[in-house]
Amino acid sequence: MTTVIFIRHGQSEYNFSRHFAGRTDAKLTDLGRAQAQSTAKALARFPITRIYASPLSRAMDTAKPTAELLGLEITPEPGLYEIDAGEWEGLAYKEIEEKYPLEFYHLHENVALLQAPGGESMHHLFDRVTSCVARLVSENRGGCIALFSHAMPLRSMLCLWNGLPFEDIQTIHSGPNASITVAEYDDHLVSHILQMPDSSHLETVTALPMGL
Repeated sequence: MTTVIFIRHGQSEYNFSRHFAGRTDAKLTDLGRAQAQSTAKALARFPITRIYASPLSRAMDTAKPTAELLGLEITPEPGLYEIDAGEWEGLAYKEIEEKYPLEFYHLHENVALLQAPGGESMHHLFDRVTSCVARLVSENRGGCIALFSHAMPLRSMLCLWNGLPFEDIQTIHSGPNASITVAEYDDHLVSHILQMPDSSHLETVTALPMGL
C-alpha cells in the first residue's frame, strides 16, 4: 500500500484579504505559520518517506516545519501548483465579480467550466494534478508521501478519490487552510480515501474559511 497525505497550505495574505492568489506568490500570515507548526505535529504520527510541495512559498513554508521535524527534504513539484488565474491574479473577489460576471458565476455554480481570461482551465488543472499524484505514487510505491498544495488541486483529488466524474466537481469543496486529507493506493494503483479534509489538529489555532 502507498499512502498519500494531501495538505492544503496555511492561511495566506490573500486568504486573509479575500484576493484570488492563483500563481501569485502570496506569503503565509502569522496565523498561517502557526497552522503549519500545528500541522507538523499532527503529521508526525505518519511514517512519511517523502515530502513534495508546490513551489509557491505558501505551500513550501507550510511544509517546512514538517520537513524539519521529520528530518526530510522538501521536493518542489510544479504539478502541485495552484490554478493559473490569468487576469484574475491578485484581484479582490468583489472586483472579479464586477469585471468577470460569467466566469465568476462558474467559480461558484459550475466550477467544471471555470477558466479565468488568460488562465488555466479547471479541466486542465484536474488533469495536471491527478496525473502528477499518480506519477508520485508510482515513484513511491509502498511509501507514505506528504503533498503540500492548494485549494483547487485538493478539490481535484477529492473528486477523484470519491469516485466522481470531473463534471461533478462542483459537489466537492476543498478543506480549510492547513487541513489534512489521507488516501491509500493498492498495488494496482487503485485509490480510496481514508480521511476527508480534517483541521481538528489545529487545536487552539483558528481555522479559516475556505479561500484560494
